[in-house]
Amino acid sequence: MAGTFDLLGIGWSALASHRLAGEVVGHNMANAATPGYSRQRADLLARDPWLGRPGPIGTGVDVLGISQARDEFVERSLLGANAGLGFQSERVQVLTTLETAFGVGADDPIDRTLQDFFSALRDLASNPGGAAERTAALAAGRALGDAFRLQRTRLEQARSALDGQVAGMVSEVQSRLEQIAELNQQIRLQEASGGSANDLRDRRAMLANEVAERVSVVMVADDRGNLNLALTDGTMLVNGERAARLTTEPQAANDGLLAPVVWLPDGSQRVLDESVSGRLGGLLSARDGEARRAMQRLDELAFGISQAVNAQHRAGVGLDGIGGRDFFTPIATQAGAALQLRLDAAVDGAPDALAAAQDPLNLPGDNRNALALADLQEALLFAGGSRSAGEFWRSAVTDVSAGLEDAGRALEQAAARIAMVSQVREAVSGVSLDEEMIELSKAQRAFEAAAKVIQAGDEMLEVILSLKRD
Repeated sequence: MAGTFDLLGIGWSALASHRLAGEVVGHNMANAATPGYSRQRADLLARDPWLGRPGPIGTGVDVLGISQARDEFVERSLLGANAGLGFQSERVQVLTTLETAFGVGADDPIDRTLQDFFSALRDLASNPGGAAERTAALAAGRALGDAFRLQRTRLEQARSALDGQVAGMVSEVQSRLEQIAELNQQIRLQEASGGSANDLRDRRAMLANEVAERVSVVMVADDRGNLNLALTDGTMLVNGERAARLTTEPQAANDGLLAPVVWLPDGSQRVLDESVSGRLGGLLSARDGEARRAMQRLDELAFGISQAVNAQHRAGVGLDGIGGRDFFTPIATQAGAALQLRLDAAVDGAPDALAAAQDPLNLPGDNRNALALADLQEALLFAGGSRSAGEFWRSAVTDVSAGLEDAGRALEQAAARIAMVSQVREAVSGVSLDEEMIELSKAQRAFEAAAKVIQAGDEMLEVILSLKRD
């Protein structure tokens, strides 16, 4: 009778194992469209046999565990691909906004008012004593200063507006790091008790990819099953159940704008820059790269024009015969010069003070200083004496456009890379409904066969019992 009961035990082990295998297949099919889901399989293993006659006799099947179809190399590659895509996509977004602020492809106020200013000076040279020409030249100078201040304010506002994005992105990273650390604990406890934590592992991997989209991270393995994350320089962000603390701090050296900061265990901090890659790195790259350089070039242009025009204007005399006056208010330093470019009080509202002449004895017909002022339009005052004011500004605008084009091409490459890696991951870990239908059919047929084994064993037991009654 023991052998008959063993047959029933074999049937029951097969019935339970293949039922579980069917449940796992059903779970796969239910999550076929779930982002980040990794296909699972019930790992079946033959039970240890018992020694009988004529030798070892099988005792059935057990489910050793539920495994996932996951390739660590592909998962690591996906982290890197996400960081690259995030970096370039954020650069494209910020540089597009910056290009709009510059007026690229539209009416560029700096280029237009520069041309209007020097055109007004040429009109003045044609009629140095004319009140209308003098008034127009002062108006053109005033408009030039207004355009510089407006453009500088736009660029400042564009950069400052990104502070909110920096703070928001740091908060998003912090939240995900804490969730990963918590999941490390939950997974370890669940698996230590003999359970399966595959779905928690999928969730943890999704969070890691969301972190990588924002900052470039690498996985650091340990022997406890944790998913530890570190920046590419080795700074740990998640170590087991502990998550690093990320904040934002204003940086005086960068116009008081916010910078992301990682607080280290010893209480020190590491200020992050564009090298962290991901969306956060792309944002910092555009904000502190192209946008900052654009502001610096605008200041350089305003400072250079102010210095050159003032020097030449002081060399001439107005209709009153007085010289030595500045045209623009003197600017002490290049930093912030675009915000300070305005008419000097000595000439503002005083057309006769405009120094169009060089010799007070030849008034009002002397136009030599007006011509010298107008000739500053073509003077090579910038880029080490290689570019005029207009050329210098157009090169600055072109650099922004070129940066956007380069970022656009890099974004296409990053998108192609992540598409390729995602395709490989789908092939390794994704769910094929056709394949799952086959697996479900196998589990169903095996379950039916196990039921037949139990039925046969039951019938055999009935026969034995009936013999005993007889």
